[in-house]
Amino acid sequence: MSSMWDKGGAIYWKDKEKKAARMKKAGAVGLCVLLAVAYLSFQLYASSVVQDALGKSVKSLLHVPRPPLSNVMITDCLTLHTNYKRPVNGLCDGVCDDTMTIPPVPGVYRTCLEGCTGGLNAAYSVMCKGGSASDCMGVHPSSCRETCRQREEAQPRPKMHRHCLEGCVKGFEGACGGGKEMVESVVDDHWRHMKKKKMEEVKAMGHDVSAYEREL
Repeated sequence: MSSMWDKGGAIYWKDKEKKAARMKKAGAVGLCVLLAVAYLSFQLYASSVVQDALGKSVKSLLHVPRPPLSNVMITDCLTLHTNYKRPVNGLCDGVCDDTMTIPPVPGVYRTCLEGCTGGLNAAYSVMCKGGSASDCMGVHPSSCRETCRQREEAQPRPKMHRHCLEGCVKGFEGACGGGKEMVESVVDDHWRHMKKKKMEEVKAMGHDVSAYEREL
């Protein structure tokens, strides 16, 4: 009788040990899975932190402040104005259109164009140096007097001189009003070139700058 109980007890404890071993093994597997998930999560987090830091670092390396107006930009602005002969003449053509049929033809018209072109040139010499529209218009009386001085004695008097002065003032008004845009365009072109050069330098350092190329 005792041997049956002994045998039964042995089977019971053996089964219990097997169950305990299975539970221990399952716990170990679960712990390994948990540790693996935690490790992967940490890796992903660390990778995102690194990528974010690298992104900020690249952006910082690429930063180029907008440059102030320089002598080179002033020269470029004046050259740009000189190269825009048709638009300039087009503006003066519009300004002087109503003088085309005023006698003596085409003397009055040509005198108006002369005054307008002189006004434009003088105005852009102010605007390209960073002057304001009010600064620009402030110099037009003396500048136009100088531009049209040779027309003071032109016949018929004072018609020729008057149309020269009127053309000059209108040329000033056109350039003083729109010259600022030309200056800003020149500065932006130089800024764009500086940013492109900086991007090439950062790219040569091994950084990925593709995400910022479209900003140029």
